Amino acid sequence: MTSTSEKAITKTFRLSRRLTVDMTVGAGGLFTCEWSPDIPRSMSRKEQKRYLAARSEMLKLLADMLGGGVAVVDLDEDGHLGVPTMIDPNK
Repeated sequence: MTSTSEKAITKTFRLSRRLTVDMTVGAGGLFTCEWSPDIPRSMSRKEQKRYLAARSEMLKLLADMLGGGVAVVDLDEDGHLGVPTMIDPNK
């Protein structure tokens, strides 16, 4: 894990041999993903599971930085909003 500024944290997650993602969280609710080699058009179940675990880890860090909960709303394959979940910094 590396600090890209005083209030931002970046961590690289290897999702598979073909795919990595650098996630950055920081002040003001910053959350970014940089994919290598490129944004995937699809992911295997194992890659999806690893991505969601990584995202949860980084959103927990973000919630800790902000001192409050972070709401997460996913889109399903049809583009419809999923059920919101809350990342609580106190859990």
